[in-house]
Amino acid sequence: GDVMRYFARLALLCAVLLFSVTLQFNVSGGNGNSSSSPRVEELPTEPIVEWMHVLYRLIEAERINPPNAARFYAYAGITTYESLLPGMSSNNTLAGQIPSLPDLPFAESGVTYDWITVHNIAFSTVISNLFLNADPSTYETINTHRNAQIEARTAEVGEEVVENSIGYGDDIGKALLEWIRDDGYSE
Repeated sequence: GDVMRYFARLALLCAVLLFSVTLQFNVSGGNGNSSSSPRVEELPTEPIVEWMHVLYRLIEAERINPPNAARFYAYAGITTYESLLPGMSSNNTLAGQIPSLPDLPFAESGVTYDWITVHNIAFSTVISNLFLNADPSTYETINTHRNAQIEARTAEVGEEVVENSIGYGDDIGKALLEWIRDDGYSE
């Protein structure tokens, strides 16, 4: 109840602060970012924050206990950071800093990506696999939100950029899921 709500809000606040601070301290350089892809700090933060709200509501609806909820939020934060990393300047991967987190796929040079779509796909891939034996409405909520963001981003940046981003986000999500399995996650 109240304890879980407190920790969930604290985790959401930490994720938003981490994301905001990361955007403010980017300088120049890159991590495999194509010059034609916009930098993350130029993009709206609302789609990322919306996903954290969706996750919070699903954890609450599924009555995930606080230790598992904390793990969900940790995986969600890592997924957010790593999926947006190639669009950030001068930031480093968490691989090597978090035990057993492997190097993740690099963004293909010369390809234009929409980092919000990359995040959308990686995040939805990861969280849908964290909910083991969930109510069908949980998976429906994840898919509905994923598809709504794809539609919105396609209208914003075009189909080709979204398709590139879906492929890369899927690669990131799958690589993170392998690490999550190896990390000993089970609900």
